[in-house]
Amino acid sequence: MEDCVTGTVIQESWRNESNQLLNIERTRAGNSATLANEVRDDFCEYFNSTGAIPWQNKCLE
Repeated sequence: MEDCVTGTVIQESWRNESNQLLNIERTRAGNSATLANEVRDDFCEYFNSTGAIPWQNKCLE
């Protein structure tokens, strides 16, 4: 935070507390990439079939 009058930077109280992020544990064993790939593939399938629009392939001609 900054004091508008003096321009002095005032540290917030959370900076003085112990770092709580050190206690965060992983909730998944690296499955984020796998899930992201599945979502990408689902969107690809949808937009190339049911969700296709008439003019989307004109760029490929």
